[in-house]
Amino acid sequence: MSKAQVFALSSLLELILIGLFGITLASLLLGGYANVNQIVMGNDNERHALTLANIFSSHPDIVYFDGYQSHRAVIDKVKLDEQMTKKKDFIADWKEKLYPNLELSKNFSYPDSYTVIITSDLEADYAWITTLNGTAKGFNLDDFLSCLRQNINPNDIPKLFELDSNLHEILKIEKCKSLFYSKILDYGFPVAVRYSDNDIHAGLVKVLVVEW
Repeated sequence: MSKAQVFALSSLLELILIGLFGITLASLLLGGYANVNQIVMGNDNERHALTLANIFSSHPDIVYFDGYQSHRAVIDKVKLDEQMTKKKDFIADWKEKLYPNLELSKNFSYPDSYTVIITSDLEADYAWITTLNGTAKGFNLDDFLSCLRQNINPNDIPKLFELDSNLHEILKIEKCKSLFYSKILDYGFPVAVRYSDNDIHAGLVKVLVVEW
């Protein structure tokens, strides 16, 4: 093999190695960007869930008002009956009730999101649920809800109201497009559920926020 051929072969190998290095570096950078971007979006989603939970547990439409002030984290049973769907009604007609409550959505929603809020009485077999959504720009909400209806196991619906339920798994969120969903409030946070001045129960509020 001549010096010219050796030089040409050496140059070719160098070009191949440079090309492979460039492809590997690009893949790592792009993959890293995707991972970091996903983490950032996921963290935003968790913050949104916490914010909605705080708004819900202090909003005048939900909490007890004594005539002078609203009581944070003291959920008024009368207002729950007016604003949200009772557990037994949701179980009986869950496919329809998955559609967002448009009135409540004005107070408790982020743009491009679908939210589930459940309030449970831990001392009695009572619970209330509502679903909400913000604007659905670039996203077909009806297709998303249709996907949920097709994938949810009807026998799992009552499990939504159990103490240790995992909302996103029961609702099969992962099967319906590539979405970000919160996990931080899967097991909820404590509140009081007020029936009267002399009848206040321990309660729990769970919040699931799905964003696209």
